[in-house]
Amino acid sequence: MHSSLDKTRLASLKEVLSSQALTPSDLAGIGISCGGPLDPVHGIIQSPPNLPTWKDIPICRILEAEFRAPCHVENDRCVGTWHGKMA
Repeated sequence: MHSSLDKTRLASLKEVLSSQALTPSDLAGIGISCGGPLDPVHGIIQSPPNLPTWKDIPICRILEAEFRAPCHVENDRCVGTWHGKMA
């Protein structure tokens, strides 16, 4: 486990699910929107300036292992653009 995404943070994510009467098995997938740079093909957050301790975090590998759901990471600017087109 990478120290930037420790068990406490993962437990917090599970608490959010639980507060909605959901479990990890209810997830169809996990989407991560993050400032770059990142590697969406491999699901890695490389070194965003707003998260200075996050360097080459394999976020999708971590979340897929923990929640048993597919994960995709994308640049927040792209996600914002997609959302704007859908709204």
